[in-house]
Amino acid sequence: MLLVTLPMPTQKKIEIVNNLKEEFAAASAYIFADFRGMTVTSLSQLRNALWKLGANFSVAKNTLIEKAVNIKNDGPTAVLFAKDNPLAALKTLVEFTKNNPALRVKSGFFEGMTYTGEEIVTIAKLPSREVLLGKLAGSLISPIQRFLGALSGNQRKLVIVLNSIASKKS
Repeated sequence: MLLVTLPMPTQKKIEIVNNLKEEFAAASAYIFADFRGMTVTSLSQLRNALWKLGANFSVAKNTLIEKAVNIKNDGPTAVLFAKDNPLAALKTLVEFTKNNPALRVKSGFFEGMTYTGEEIVTIAKLPSREVLLGKLAGSLISPIQRFLGALSGNQRKLVIVLNSIASKKS
């Protein structure tokens, strides 16, 4: 009889899975990226840029990620955990991929929805929320401003005609 023994999880792996669970729970967005071919220097630069935004960029084994959140990934995986300003962190990551083509966005979770890597890149290219709200407010106010301009134009014409009549009588 052949006995097969399954490897028991070590205490270190259990701690890593628990830490990953906490990171995923605390993050308002998380992005999975393939970092194959990146240098340690460029990874450090990316981590520093993201850290300034309150985000964390960690490398983890796919099996441990799967145990933490039941999400499967292929190949080497790094995870961006964004807490406070997820869009800024997302934009920083995508901007970093322009100069470092070895870094590739795989997929992610943002604003309560799961997205593919291409969709994440598209979201990162959108203007910020404040800019979009400003454009919306401008487009809402534009018809009102044109209407007020048309009304004041008629008033101006009336005043000019009345002034002309008054100057002829004097």
